[in-house]
Amino acid sequence: NDYVFKFDVGLAPEFTLNISDKDVFTKYKVVVDEKQIDEEVDRLQKRSGNLIEVDTTTEEDIVYTTMTELDENGNVIEGGVHSDSTPILIQSIKNEAIKNEFLGSSKGKEFDVNVFDLFDNDQTEMSHALNINKLTVADISKNFRVVVKEVKRNEKAELNQETFDKMYGEGVINSIEELRARIKSELEEYFGGQADHLVEHEMLDTLVAKHNIELPDVFLKRWLIDRHADKFTTENVDENYGNEATYLKNHLFEEKVLSEAGVKVEEADIKAAALNHTRSMFGAYGSAGISDEMLEGIIEPSMKKEDYRSRMINLAVSQKVREVIKSKIKIEEKEVSTEEFFKIVAKHNEEHHH
Repeated sequence: NDYVFKFDVGLAPEFTLNISDKDVFTKYKVVVDEKQIDEEVDRLQKRSGNLIEVDTTTEEDIVYTTMTELDENGNVIEGGVHSDSTPILIQSIKNEAIKNEFLGSSKGKEFDVNVFDLFDNDQTEMSHALNINKLTVADISKNFRVVVKEVKRNEKAELNQETFDKMYGEGVINSIEELRARIKSELEEYFGGQADHLVEHEMLDTLVAKHNIELPDVFLKRWLIDRHADKFTTENVDENYGNEATYLKNHLFEEKVLSEAGVKVEEADIKAAALNHTRSMFGAYGSAGISDEMLEGIIEPSMKKEDYRSRMINLAVSQKVREVIKSKIKIEEKEVSTEEFFKIVAKHNEEHHH
């Protein structure tokens, strides 16, 4: 018998890599000033402080309340919502009239509020505060009676050896001068990491766009609908295709960079990527001093999972690509203030990461 086969083929585009020291990018160096250090010292003092009970409220205080659902006439609804202990952080209240009702209040004060205004219509927050199912929040009355049970204030810790040991461990910091120097170093390290992240994003976004990688769009849209019917349909594929195209262009560009540089990702690179990723996660929760041995024990079982291993391979590839590109381009350093840096980051996010 004779058979006719029809093939739908999408070919990866050919392009010539064009990266050199004519590609100039700016890495920003954030200048940490005394005001920032003062603010961080104050934050650490508050974090290491203790909650004490006070008589009347200020904006910095936490008010513990009972909250009871009322009908439209201001009467308690029998079987309605009632919470015996709802903490309210006064400075988080966005409605000024309600905030003023809390300010200056003391134990035993009663007043009625619009509970939706109190929590700024945040249904998740309301469900937690009132201890009710999020799905039922929309059905409750807007009127609630608030009774102040107690007022607590975070008393800042004194800057002494006990506090230094509590912040950083015994004997690590021994004076206010050492504390300020440590904070400055940590802030510079943090902003240095953010600056690296920014320049790497700018670098990849700009260079990928520069190479004008043309994809077989019509074919790829058909392929997405065929292979991922749960996510893509003829109605939404045009709307959702942009992210897929960006990912694929970046992937093709990274492959080209590594191929022409003769760089391969080895098992040691994948493991290093997993260690760095896990270390950064622990660092975000204030456990930056965790040992490599402990980290290896954490990642070992995860590395056997296909999804996790795939993500670590992608991280390792991205790291190698960044190293190759940085060796070819020119990076200039520019000092900026914290405020300037945040504006630059916001502008970048608006332009590249809608």
